[in-house]
Amino acid sequence: MLFVLFVSNPFERLLPAPVEGLALDPLPQGLGFALQTPLLLIGAVGFAVVFSFAIAALIGGDLDATWAHWSRPWTAVTWSLLTGGVALNSLWAYPVPGWEGAWFPVSVEQAFLLPWLAATALMHALAATEKRGVFRRWTVLLAVLTFAFCLLAVLLSSAGGDAYATDRMSTVFLWGLFVAVVGSALLLYFRRAPGGGWKRGLVPISRESALLLNNVVLAAGMAVLLSSLSYFVLLGVFDARPAATVMHYLKLLWAFLALAVLALAGAGPLLRWKGDDARRLVRILSIGVSVSLLGAMVSMHFVSGVSFLASLGVGVALWVMLSAGWRLWDGVRQNDRRLPALARLPRAIWGMALAHLGLAQFALAVTLASSFGSERTFSVISGDSIEVQGYVFYVDDVPSGSGEGYVESQGIVRVSRAGVFLAELNPEHRVDRGEQAIRFELVQRVGAFRKLFVRLEESPVETTWQLQIQYKPFTYLGWTGCLLMVLGGLLAASDRRYQRLARHAAAARAVVAR
Repeated sequence: MLFVLFVSNPFERLLPAPVEGLALDPLPQGLGFALQTPLLLIGAVGFAVVFSFAIAALIGGDLDATWAHWSRPWTAVTWSLLTGGVALNSLWAYPVPGWEGAWFPVSVEQAFLLPWLAATALMHALAATEKRGVFRRWTVLLAVLTFAFCLLAVLLSSAGGDAYATDRMSTVFLWGLFVAVVGSALLLYFRRAPGGGWKRGLVPISRESALLLNNVVLAAGMAVLLSSLSYFVLLGVFDARPAATVMHYLKLLWAFLALAVLALAGAGPLLRWKGDDARRLVRILSIGVSVSLLGAMVSMHFVSGVSFLASLGVGVALWVMLSAGWRLWDGVRQNDRRLPALARLPRAIWGMALAHLGLAQFALAVTLASSFGSERTFSVISGDSIEVQGYVFYVDDVPSGSGEGYVESQGIVRVSRAGVFLAELNPEHRVDRGEQAIRFELVQRVGAFRKLFVRLEESPVETTWQLQIQYKPFTYLGWTGCLLMVLGGLLAASDRRYQRLARHAAAARAVVAR
């Protein structure tokens, strides 16, 4: 409110009035941007509730299972909204501005991956705090850091398509607010956070140990992502391009961290709280690991061009899928009527299984798209024919036209394979009349699991165009995996035990009121 009233008042009069006002920014006018921005911002604001719970618990000194129990549904809901926003951002970032941010955060807009990683770690830490009363200091610190990263992501993204801090005073005010809120919360944490939390020590073979390792790997991912975002921000300040060696190193580092997260996501649900029997665990793990290794070896042996790292990614994704299925089976295997018993399983278990299945599906899609996808750029004129991955692209024409506030050139590209016509793609290159160039690419799906991106760019040679063709298989598999994660989070948040606690709290307030 103070920001709107004193720093950036949208109702302030502009004197003298310009003869012709500025046109709307063409970048945020797409449907994908209109949907992903509210989801990201609502998810970021939603973590203010979890942050408030953490601050209240620190002030009252009540960092117990009850605090974790109240925080878990809010965390699951806001995590789901944030997941949906990041997925829609990825879905929108390919066809509209042509960014390559779907699999790797090269854009500042992908800064929301930072609070997403922190929220993922928070969800798992809250489970351990509620069930066993452990990780209390770490869990409340994650609640504070998640909200801090949400504020940071909003500040960083304000430099992009959804910019609202357009002057120096606005930027200084927002960064000052960030330092004041986060600094005071961290000061309170270091003064009031309880120590200890363990009474009998950490059992190495237990679900608590798996959740601890999960948080360690996710914390490493947050550190890498924060470093990479700082690197890209500095590049933007100095108007420089990222070094190829740095990009390769970051992608390789992300690949190994993702493999570690997936391996733990498959092992965690199979373990029991407080400790587990090593022989039982070996028996279960031997089945899942054998099937996963078999899948990895099959993909490496029978599919040409697949690297060892990609085969490992396929195997680990299969491992997580098998683990999610086993967790559901383990809940009903001692029941004679298994299908009805499966439907009666707690929603939290179903939500966990769906979210892990979606994560594995997304990882599988990224692995396959990275291994089998291709990207090539050609200099073309009308009548040219290009072949990419067995698809023939015939450039029919590139007529020019105009619309409301912009001029455009739209290509007519006919796609065929083995002599059979498949689709007509119409990539567009638009320049708005406000002197801001922007590219639009219309994306057409060809087949159930394949996607083609065609991008039209101006060429240094006046009579030709630059046509960039991207072949990305299994991309829909990745985005449907994100949908499963969203559904899993919402389903877990609707578990009946949270509803019972809310009813008991309401009844207690009614008794106190009387």
